[in-house]
Amino acid sequence: MDKKVSSRSTKAVHLDSNVLWGQSLHFTLDKKETKYLNITVQARTPLPKDNVSQISQSDFDNLRPTLLGSVSIFVPQLIADCQLTISNCHREVFALRPPTTINLESFGEISKHAGFDPRLCYGDIKLGFRHFPNGLPESLLQTDNDSINKQVFSIVFNNN
Repeated sequence: MDKKVSSRSTKAVHLDSNVLWGQSLHFTLDKKETKYLNITVQARTPLPKDNVSQISQSDFDNLRPTLLGSVSIFVPQLIADCQLTISNCHREVFALRPPTTINLESFGEISKHAGFDPRLCYGDIKLGFRHFPNGLPESLLQTDNDSINKQVFSIVFNNN
């Protein structure tokens, strides 16, 4: 059985302590096939403002971004959470996991303090989901993605 992996990306936004994408992404997921929705947060170092750099804009655009953190969301639980409300919507804050294994020594003295939890050092992301049991409505298919349900990731599940 050939498994197809679907990938979507949001628009690029400037790095800030509180980033707001304000964008919807729509996925059609098969309940029997799709077990996890994997979300990554990545960053790209901005070009220096002095333009002394030897790198061109096109070369910069081809650089691989740095993984800041990720989260894997169990799709069946997401469906259940959405179905708990009349609107079939669910919002949740997810703690981002580190991109590699955690080395406590890299945190220095702070790691020795009572209550220190390295899992909380990579930030979090608040996501909103909306489940359309009968598929994505025609009205949403014809609307520009940026104007649909700001800050909501719409998840469409096939009833196969």
